[in-house]
Amino acid sequence: MKHKIRFRFSWLLVFVALLHYGCGDLELTDKMKPVSPDLDFSARGGLSKKILDSTNTAESAAKNSIANPITSPRFVTLGTNYALQATVTAESTYPGYSVQKIKDGSRVTTVGPAYSWANNFPGGGKLPESVFLKFSSLKSINRIDIYTSTGYVLQNYTIQYRITSTGSWINLAVVTGNTFFQRIHSFTTINLLEVQIICQLGPSNQTIYGRLNEVEIYGPPEPTLPPISVENGMLVFNSAVDIQQAMDYLEFKYEQYTDAFVAQYPGVSDDQLADIEELTGFNDEQPFIEFESIYGLNSLRSMITGAEDTWLATTAGDSTAGPDPDDAYMDEDELRTLVNVNGEVKVGSTYYVFQSDGSYYTYSGGQLPSIASQLKSGGALPYNVTYFPAFIAPPADCKTNAKNKNFKTSGTWRYKYKVKVSDGPFAGSGRSKAVTKSYRKKFGKWQKRIATIGAYVWGDLVDTDCLAGPTIDSGYKEKKRRKVKAKVSHQNVKVKKNQVTGEFGHSKVPYHVQLLTW
Repeated sequence: MKHKIRFRFSWLLVFVALLHYGCGDLELTDKMKPVSPDLDFSARGGLSKKILDSTNTAESAAKNSIANPITSPRFVTLGTNYALQATVTAESTYPGYSVQKIKDGSRVTTVGPAYSWANNFPGGGKLPESVFLKFSSLKSINRIDIYTSTGYVLQNYTIQYRITSTGSWINLAVVTGNTFFQRIHSFTTINLLEVQIICQLGPSNQTIYGRLNEVEIYGPPEPTLPPISVENGMLVFNSAVDIQQAMDYLEFKYEQYTDAFVAQYPGVSDDQLADIEELTGFNDEQPFIEFESIYGLNSLRSMITGAEDTWLATTAGDSTAGPDPDDAYMDEDELRTLVNVNGEVKVGSTYYVFQSDGSYYTYSGGQLPSIASQLKSGGALPYNVTYFPAFIAPPADCKTNAKNKNFKTSGTWRYKYKVKVSDGPFAGSGRSKAVTKSYRKKFGKWQKRIATIGAYVWGDLVDTDCLAGPTIDSGYKEKKRRKVKAKVSHQNVKVKKNQVTGEFGHSKVPYHVQLLTW
């Protein structure tokens, strides 16, 4: 009988324990507020009432569409902690404490100045008080973890972000009734420049103080730049792999920058967004400009963009109104950014010199030669120079490089489409690609403007003997941008007539399908 009583009593204890621990998070869950991206519209005073009203309406709708962040006390390191790269500041700091503690890499949650930041009160501040983490360039983020002091948890706080230094702050998480000294905030990936954590209510035993021991900020892995040096006004890369890595980095930054701009204006039409671009002076090539500034480079991209902008501003911008400067040299804006205004770049021990007709030559050793006279006369080239014409004359139906391009127009919108197969100038840089570029006409002139556009390249390639080769399929890539590129990488291939197809979409212009032919 005693054994039965003990057995039943043990199960009763287990049942009570399960009730106690299993329901311990209910109070916190009930007190969680939904995310509400409250926006400060003061930075948009320059917009017309029509555009601002439309933007306000769309952003108001967005407040109701963002889901709650996922929060949990289970902490796992997720790769690079971008907070370590941020510049941190605070509205006030208690004497002896330091805001630098929130990004020193230590997750220790002990209370005290050796481990955390705390706001200053009453000598300079009171809650709410904020700390700021600012990056030198945009970051793609999907998780923010915070650590407060054990026994002194931050009860109420708000996490906000913004995309530019003067942009509106947007709520990412609003938390009340917190009882954890560690918190995870996970969300759909966003692009941001700065994070603000607003401490609103401290622990019950010291409600006027907010403490943060550590802040960690995570996102998907981002491309990085390889080692780069400068020689006589040209960039120098250690290898073909490195210059391709730099191109991938610039492409990522370009897309990230435009996506961040578009995210500020959810729900607006293409025409409204085009007006906002003009009013705000948005330049999709800003990441390229910043890169060039870092290395003091006078780039080929800068020259071509300037010429294209002049062409668009001083002509009808039609394909029959003279040569389009964007058709000169190589196609990739990323490579144009890495090459100086003379078309020069050094990879390993080899110098590359690109020509306006799409050809290029390489040389190694000695002074950079000019071979213009030899090319014009057909004379012999120096022994250390190799020339690569834009289009080699292979069998008529099998080519190493081939390209088709044109414009498609509907009313005040148009796009430039391009489908191309190229072996590439560097080892492993062969590409098949489809590119769509968007333009809108205003006051009789074409301007580069964002729209929902797409590109797709697919088909069959052949090997270097013009026999059966790989099948390519990039998938359809659609984004709200000025330029979208769909591509497939390859090497040592050629293309036959009518075997590769480019497809192009635009929200304002009919869809187009283009066979690569000649």
